[in-house]
Amino acid sequence: MKKLTQLSLVFIMIAILGQSCKKKGGPEPGEGEATETGISKLSLSASADEIQVGHPISFSVEADEVPITDATIYVNGNAIEGYTYQFEKKGSYEIVAKKEKHQDSQSLEIKAFKFEIYVAGVEAIGSAENLSQVPKFWINGKDTTLIEGDFQLLEPRIYVQGDDIYITGNKFPSPSISEAVYWRNGEETLLSSNGTSNDIAVSGNDVFVAGAKQDEAALRAVYWENSVERTLETPEGFSSLASSIQVIGEDVYISGRLIAANSESKAVYWKNGVLSELGSGTGNAGANTIFVSGDNIYVGGSEAGLAKYWTTSSETVLSADETTGDVNSIFVDENVVHAVGRTGQ
Repeated sequence: MKKLTQLSLVFIMIAILGQSCKKKGGPEPGEGEATETGISKLSLSASADEIQVGHPISFSVEADEVPITDATIYVNGNAIEGYTYQFEKKGSYEIVAKKEKHQDSQSLEIKAFKFEIYVAGVEAIGSAENLSQVPKFWINGKDTTLIEGDFQLLEPRIYVQGDDIYITGNKFPSPSISEAVYWRNGEETLLSSNGTSNDIAVSGNDVFVAGAKQDEAALRAVYWENSVERTLETPEGFSSLASSIQVIGEDVYISGRLIAANSESKAVYWKNGVLSELGSGTGNAGANTIFVSGDNIYVGGSEAGLAKYWTTSSETVLSADETTGDVNSIFVDENVVHAVGRTGQ
């Protein structure tokens, strides 16, 4: 009897060890694998994780590495027909596949985006004798009036972040008054009743505007951070103005120019308020635009009538021989420099 009991214990231990080994070495339930209850889990994939609004995106479903053609796809909880879909609005969407006697698939996040063209400017209305200038912006050709009445808006700049539209410009209620302003979704913010706003950038919830303000002595380059004015370094004997601004992390980059008493000018930029001069000194120069890519700072403008851009270590002339020009906007993508401006004789 004692021997029998010992043998029984041995068999029981072997059985327990056998079950433990089987569980340890067996597959874990996952995408496309049978679960402990024998129900397979669906595995969902998409042809893209980002898609333009109005363009088709396709899905595929598997279970146990076998294609499933009769699952139902849900977009934000709503069932669709088939495995192809077109988003009608931009945004982020959750996609899940479901089928009877199967576990739901993992969820996918698909972002739908929309290409839109934004333009800010002024529309001239009326005859030459009674001409009215109406500040507006256009989205894909559809116009929206910023302010009613006869105002001049000089060289407006536009910046779009998400669904918010920011526009900066100079408003002239009368020939002798220049107001630095910007609009966010049509709501106006006055920055200065005696200044100019030339460019705008947005970083997170912070709004940065570059421009200039007239004080008792001269025109001074300034920028506003959330409407708080900050004066930029200007050497004694010079006026200055800020033309373009870009914010990267905690760093603020601004292009502009210094103007001497004899009206000669120098192209400059500021990084976090510290002034750096550009150009070879061959003639009047000015910086109109700035772009930061990696460790390189690109500044576009003109010198001695020639369109050119500068980096921290070099300069490049864009004007052809015997032509004048100016760079008004610059953009860098994978070390390729794209510049927009004008040329002439």
